[in-house]
Amino acid sequence: MTTKKFGIACLVAGWMVVAQTASAEFLNYYVALDTRSEITYGTYLGLPNPNQDRLTFLYAHPNEETPESNHFHGIGTYYYEGPVESATPTTTNGNNRLPETYTGQAPLTLQPGSGAYAGKLVSGENGEHYSDLTFASVHDLSGFAPDAPETYMYNSSAMGYQGSLDGVQLGLEVVSITPGLHLGSAGLGAAETLEVGDVNSLPYEPVFWTEADAAPGNYSAELRLVDLAGNLASSGTFHMDFAVVPEPSTTVLLGLSLAAALSWQWRRVVR
Repeated sequence: MTTKKFGIACLVAGWMVVAQTASAEFLNYYVALDTRSEITYGTYLGLPNPNQDRLTFLYAHPNEETPESNHFHGIGTYYYEGPVESATPTTTNGNNRLPETYTGQAPLTLQPGSGAYAGKLVSGENGEHYSDLTFASVHDLSGFAPDAPETYMYNSSAMGYQGSLDGVQLGLEVVSITPGLHLGSAGLGAAETLEVGDVNSLPYEPVFWTEADAAPGNYSAELRLVDLAGNLASSGTFHMDFAVVPEPSTTVLLGLSLAAALSWQWRRVVR
């Protein structure tokens, strides 16, 4: 091998090492197939896994300081309820809301949209945790070095989320939804399904929206993942919570009105 060819070979080999060990940026959410036959943790340890061979919606929980503790939170999963000896599978679980309830975080703020969503208030990355709703196939985390953060995440839960997703035509079914909240540019509502497509074409970001003049308050969508090809069973149901907040000017006016009313009452008292 000439020196020139040897140098090129070294460069190619070096590039391959970098490609295999480079770290990808974690998304918040992943779609997986649960292959575990038994519950592997918690109160119902050892019982048959009601999620086996079901689509599963996961939140990725990385730890930068100790990546070996990286793990998923099951958001769209089946679970058990009741005493262990008479446990009953249910179509959801106690950690089925985004933002996750235990954090105490307020619902995700809908923001003014643009383009196809001009004149709407829409979901999307806005600096709030959980707000980037983009989800990917869990297999995007495979193929990294053994000690890479992605590998620790991918191998968590006893490697139970590594089932093949080939052939899955993914859909996001709206089980129920607050009136005034819609999904996708077509404005889907309850009992309708957003056709995402081949799961291998992910990532994908669903968009939830209201009209710009929607009443301030909280809005929620109850959802589940479905395989439109009919090969895999659906996921458990989960909720995404949003908020329409008053315009700042409206808030200021309300505050000024309240202050004026209190001042008037105070003057009446001290006269």
